[in-house]
Amino acid sequence: MTLVGTMSYDKGLFAFFDSNNQDMKKIIGAGDEIGIYTVKDITKNLVTLAGKDKKEFTMKVGEQMRQESGVWQVSEAVDSGSSPAPAEATGANDSSTGATDAQPAEAATPSSNLEANDVLKRLMELRAKENQ
Repeated sequence: MTLVGTMSYDKGLFAFFDSNNQDMKKIIGAGDEIGIYTVKDITKNLVTLAGKDKKEFTMKVGEQMRQESGVWQVSEAVDSGSSPAPAEATGANDSSTGATDAQPAEAATPSSNLEANDVLKRLMELRAKENQ
């Protein structure tokens, strides 16, 4: 699984994970679970995860977690050309207008960041509905 990005908006901070395994392809907040791990903290550039044994570790945006010999380990993302580029967004609210200024931190080609953009688009649509 890869930490694709993080996003902050009124309801809190969220982490975007991508994986070949549909069960690990999620958008989750602090306290939620992904696989055998619980998300303890989310910041602009990283996520802190804790295992069932309570050991904590961090994943930076773009890093992957792989299972090697039955043990999960964090490693840098491998650029295969098909995985989405790391995406980072903030949804700061302008309290006077209620408008958001969610912007990806890096520009990416549509083909390399298509999945991350789709997820962000769905979140922004959901937020717009909630604000109506």
